[in-house]
Amino acid sequence: MDYKKKNLNEQGTFNGTVLVAEAGKVIYQKGFSYANMDTKERLTPKSVFRLASVSKQFTAMCIMMLKEQSKLNYDDVIKIMAKHHPEREFEPGERLNTATPDMCC
Repeated sequence: MDYKKKNLNEQGTFNGTVLVAEAGKVIYQKGFSYANMDTKERLTPKSVFRLASVSKQFTAMCIMMLKEQSKLNYDDVIKIMAKHHPEREFEPGERLNTATPDMCC
């Protein structure tokens, strides 16, 4: 696997990280190329990829699943999230539908 990924990387066709797991155990992980091309900071298995708006639909689906399981209502006060985000100030009566995606992680 290293040879294949290294070859793709050298051709400039692969830039990223690879993780392979079997039965819940990581059996291979490696970063290829750069996280930052200007500074030449290398990618590692711990590199963070900011996905921006790509994750919003997953957050929305999680909220809908929790609603379906009666674990929350769409009109629940956002303060249920406050314990995970103490750095954020909450307005009285603020609702879940005004939450930003990062608040549900």
